[in-house]
Amino acid sequence: MRVVCAIDSFKGSLSSREVGEAAGNGAVRAGAEAVIVPIADGGEGTLEALTSLLSHELVQITVEDLMHRPFASTYARFDDFTLIECAETLGITKFTPNPEFVPYVSSYGVGQQIKDALPAARIVVTLGGSGTTDGGTGMLQALGAVFTCDGSVIPHDTNPLWTFDDVDLSGLDPRLTSTSLIIATDVTNPLAGASGAAHVFAAQKGATAEQIECLDRQLALLGRMLGDVADIPGSGAAGGLGAGLLTLGGRIISGFDWVAETVGLEQACLGADLIITGEGRIDRQSAKGKVPAGVARLGQELGVPVVALAGSVGMELGDFADQFAGVFSIQSTCRPLEEAMRPHVARAEVERSAEQIVRLRQA
Repeated sequence: MRVVCAIDSFKGSLSSREVGEAAGNGAVRAGAEAVIVPIADGGEGTLEALTSLLSHELVQITVEDLMHRPFASTYARFDDFTLIECAETLGITKFTPNPEFVPYVSSYGVGQQIKDALPAARIVVTLGGSGTTDGGTGMLQALGAVFTCDGSVIPHDTNPLWTFDDVDLSGLDPRLTSTSLIIATDVTNPLAGASGAAHVFAAQKGATAEQIECLDRQLALLGRMLGDVADIPGSGAAGGLGAGLLTLGGRIISGFDWVAETVGLEQACLGADLIITGEGRIDRQSAKGKVPAGVARLGQELGVPVVALAGSVGMELGDFADQFAGVFSIQSTCRPLEEAMRPHVARAEVERSAEQIVRLRQA
């Protein structure tokens, strides 16, 4: 029996490769052959998944994190592209969301990374997991744009979106014109409006109801000033960072599909008898461009059954559960969350779960 293990990271516990290897060990104990394919969907862990599999050069530079603190960030140069992971610098897990922070958090650090990477021929920016809602204004500042309020230049150590009323893009780094900019995201939200960046995502980043209304008005203003990008699906990704990257000439692609193609997931799954996928938590949100949904779709196309593993599973998966041969929590006993997320505990539970699933499939 040939089992492919293509599992997203268990955030805060195991990387994609680590959880895949744990599942693979379980499959081997059950007498199967295991193939490990590190995978991600463009969110946190994408950089780690690709660098664990592909030849690369890591580049470390000091930039500003989303709270404007010095941060030793990392991006990677591969043979035919440079990868910048938004969550590496601006990740929502890197701070505690608070309404007091909303007027300050910015995407400036990602702009610094892009500037450092120029003049790379092809830059891929993954947008999942952002803790900012600034419409990409901070990133644009780092690349030469000037935002003003009542004629005064807005400094970069704030969130320019909060107060700006005008923008000058004439000073953007000219090297951007010779770079192919790829925006990897599975979020399809527009920049502003009821389904825009502020109304859908800002609350989880600390914004109050009043702040969300303010951010949405400013995002709508930004959209009018940036041109025809505001209604493009994905412009609202990463707090509107998608719109800023579109303004630079970027092109939006599916984060999961791009990672899957880059790591050769389809080729690895050809001839497989079972695919094991999963992520830290599987719920209704997993259906929206996350790894389990993408792997399930691929399994259906290839006629290979797909089983999903997770640290926890939502009670109401709806039709999403029908895409899998089974969806299972790895927990064998009740534990405090802190204990369950300890790497050695999670690894052992993944191994045990995968072994039992493979034994059942072989029966």
